[in-house]
Order: sequence, then structure tokens, then C-alpha cells
Amino acid sequence: MLNTKELTDKQTEQTTLGTESGKIETEYMAMGPLQDLITKEKEYREQIEEMNVELASKEVTIKKMEDGTEFLDHKKDELDERKKQTDQELEDLERQLKAKEEANQKRLIAKLTRDKNPLIKELIANEENQKEANEQFQHKLREETEKHT
Repeated sequence: MLNTKELTDKQTEQTTLGTESGKIETEYMAMGPLQDLITKEKEYREQIEEMNVELASKEVTIKKMEDGTEFLDHKKDELDERKKQTDQELEDLERQLKAKEEANQKRLIAKLTRDKNPLIKELIANEENQKEANEQFQHKLREETEKHT
């Protein structure tokens, strides 16, 4: 008898729980605002996941750009150094050229003083004047070129 009573009590309890569970489920499904909130929460989680993926992608892009910038800065420094070296070499060559021209001019002057022929003196003087004008023109051209670069 005791087992039968317990069995009956358990069956009644199970029926009651099933009925109550059905009621709770029906009430839960009937809660429209709650269902809307749950749906929105799922949408927001999906959006957050998408944004996290997009953020990671943008971080990779930023890293690539930073690496590219660093590479270009390094190349710029190398080119600046090479330009300084080239400028120094150009200055050295200009000094050498000027020294040679001065030596040639001194020789011409010495030759001029030795030659007594006025026509030769005039031609030599014209040649010297032309060389000087060419030097001035080259110097001005170089200055203008440097201004515009």
C-alpha cells in the first residue's frame, strides 16, 4: 500500500509539474517584449562579433601601413645621405675645376705678358673674359636649379 500511495503521489506530482511547466512555457512565449529583447540581444551579439572581426582587420591594415611608413622613412634617410655625399662630391669637383681654371688663367696671363702682339693679347683677353662669363652662367644655372628642386 505504501508503494501504491507513493506511486500515485508521484504521478500526481508529475502531472502537476507537466501542467505547470506548460503554463510557464505558454506565459513565457506570450511575453512579447521579453521575446523582442532576446531577439535584439542575439542581433547585438552578432553585430559585436562582426565589429570585432572588422576591428581586427583594420588593426592588420594599420600595422601594414605603419611598416610601410617605417620602410619609406628608412629609404628616405638613405637617399638623404646619398644626396649629401653627392653634393659633397660635386663641391669637391667644382673646387678642383676652379683651381684648374685659375692655374690656366695664370698661365695665360704669363703668356700674355710675354707676347707683344696686340692682336694675340686681345684674343687671349677675349678668351679669358668668355671663360669667366661661362663660369658665372654655370654658377647661376646651378643656383636656379637648386632653388627649384
